[in-house]
Amino acid sequence: MSRDRFAFALEHLKPTQWDLFENLASAFLAAEFSNLRTVATSSGDKGRDAELFSCSGSPTVMIQYSIAADWQSKIRDTARTIDKNFPNSPLLIYVTNQKIGAKADDLRTKTRDDHRLILDIRDNEWFLDRYRIDPDRENIADDFAKTIVDPLLSESNILKQHVVALSGDEARCALLYLQLQWEDDTREKGLTKLCFDALVKAVLRGTDSDTRLPRAKVIERVQDILPSHDEERIGDLTNTALQRLRKKSIRHWTKEDEFCLSYDENKRISEKLVSISIEDELLCSAISSIIKRKIQDFPNSELEECMNLIRLIVEKSLLKRGELFAVAVNSGNFESLDLTAIRDVAIREISQVSKAIATRLDLDLSIEICGELLIDPEPELMPCLRRLADAYTLMAFLKETPDVQSSINKMFRYGEIWLDTSVILPLLAEELITDRTKPFTMMMHSAREAGIDLFVTQGVLEEACAHIRRCFAYHYHKGTWYGRVPFLYAAQAINGGGSAGFTSWVDKFTGPVNPQEDMAEYLEDFFGIKIQSLYDDLNSASNDVRDEITERWLEIHEQRRNTEFEGRFDHHLAIRLAEHDTENYVGILQRRLRDAGASPFGYKSWWLTLDVAARSLFQNLNGLVTSDPVLSPDFLLNYLAFGPMRSRISKDREASLPLILGGIILDDTPEEVMDIVQNIRTAKASLPERLIRREIRDAITLARGREGAIAKGGIAGIERNLGITRP
Repeated sequence: MSRDRFAFALEHLKPTQWDLFENLASAFLAAEFSNLRTVATSSGDKGRDAELFSCSGSPTVMIQYSIAADWQSKIRDTARTIDKNFPNSPLLIYVTNQKIGAKADDLRTKTRDDHRLILDIRDNEWFLDRYRIDPDRENIADDFAKTIVDPLLSESNILKQHVVALSGDEARCALLYLQLQWEDDTREKGLTKLCFDALVKAVLRGTDSDTRLPRAKVIERVQDILPSHDEERIGDLTNTALQRLRKKSIRHWTKEDEFCLSYDENKRISEKLVSISIEDELLCSAISSIIKRKIQDFPNSELEECMNLIRLIVEKSLLKRGELFAVAVNSGNFESLDLTAIRDVAIREISQVSKAIATRLDLDLSIEICGELLIDPEPELMPCLRRLADAYTLMAFLKETPDVQSSINKMFRYGEIWLDTSVILPLLAEELITDRTKPFTMMMHSAREAGIDLFVTQGVLEEACAHIRRCFAYHYHKGTWYGRVPFLYAAQAINGGGSAGFTSWVDKFTGPVNPQEDMAEYLEDFFGIKIQSLYDDLNSASNDVRDEITERWLEIHEQRRNTEFEGRFDHHLAIRLAEHDTENYVGILQRRLRDAGASPFGYKSWWLTLDVAARSLFQNLNGLVTSDPVLSPDFLLNYLAFGPMRSRISKDREASLPLILGGIILDDTPEEVMDIVQNIRTAKASLPERLIRREIRDAITLARGREGAIAKGGIAGIERNLGITRP
């Protein structure tokens, strides 16, 4: 039995199961104290459940068993009672299933001073550290866990608690087993094999040597999960999986042609379900904590329903994310999962709950909380969220085609990606982060691990260095500055302890003499990003293509600066920016003439950008070009997890990939935000840095709801990823 399973049993004891715990505790203590005597009676135990026999007739060691959640009050009451009834007793052993540890240090001191009792607390960890000391304790712990855990992990309970975005028990169970299979299998295994191994185990759930399923029934149940696909093909893939799994996971009665899960597989699945349940409870607890942080004096009577609503929106958003990717691989059109898409999910789900809950947890607040979980989750939540995201993606692929691997093989196997300035600046800003996941950094390292070559053009270096010069200009001319606060300057002010250290921080990237050369060196040393020009490729394109795309980019940049600066901007700067974007866009299109991409995502050369205009440009060119060179960060994240090169990325690396980056717009920060930052940093200077940043994020979120410059301008999505604000 695993430690997690025993811990799960201890933590899920119900108040009515106190007798099970007393039996467990007595058995554990009896192995240590041969003179243990149980003394609890219906007429009263005088403050103790057991004692150690003493030849003097006056026992000195008193033992109390308790599963009370309020262990402080229970210990204080017990100590008073023992002091009254057994004044000569010097030792109280308090045995509990609760997690206490060092939290009882002060209580130990007070118990000794007030009642002359030494308090020996044997808590959750005491059991977990000792259950494998000898076979007797391990067998007792195993029996205890079976009684507590197995009913909780019954099919009805597990499907109700852990799969909320799908309807139908078969589909829910399939998703649960996809989670297990994805976690267990090697990265080298084909996705079709992985999926059908999971489906076969799902339909064989609950079987053993006495309860078996015939082959025809197994195939029928798999077909019920995937009803839109060819029955013959489903039958072939199911039979192949049955043959493959006979080697270790299932047993086959050849004469009857019947199957069941092996004893070891049933036991392994049970252990895995415990781990999933622990992660699931952590997610639910985190959602509840966020709700209570966002809403003052939130009534506990409504907390569970509100938590379930948020979780449902999160999981349905992850399902939507998987569906977008699966459809994109087959169609070539990828739509990023941004907060707009999450809003659509939230609107549907909120319409289904009671008016009281919909009022308490309105649309904007629901999206805000879901965005916090999906875009900027706490590190301890990532295993659960990533597991759910991957399983929903696999399920989405199965709905599209049973031959999942054949779909995946349509994507490029070797890639070269040019990065836009909108990707480089977040990489620089993430250097400030020390206590959270760095989504852009993780994505770049994973891409390199997968064998993808990363490049930037000289024009991108020029833009990044120009942005840093603009930050210095703002720093020295705050009082007369026109426009928004430059992105990197705001990131430093919010994540780096204020703006005072901006100069020394930027020195990590560039120096005063050769800033572009310094930047190039930094990007290559830390991320493996190399400088490579696309001018030769650009010049090989027809004049019509070059001129039309340059003109389109010029319109985009002029419109942006007209909006922000009300016409007061350098027209030559817009031309220069348009030239840089055209080099990337057209240059990559020309390189693709040598790629021979067999599908829309089969091309080797791509341009990674967060610019929404870049992603919409292809549709506006009216057939002038034959492919779209823009790669969405969301698509790249999914590619790294599921693409043909996924075997090169370790499971640990894949589990740390961000969930979504869609809908991010690289934008500058309104001036009002800097005032909020400074005020909070001054008022909350005594708090830990992470709590200060949380205060800043929540304050900016509230500010966005007010009328005025902040409400009109918004806070860029990219800043949310960097801890500048919440979505």
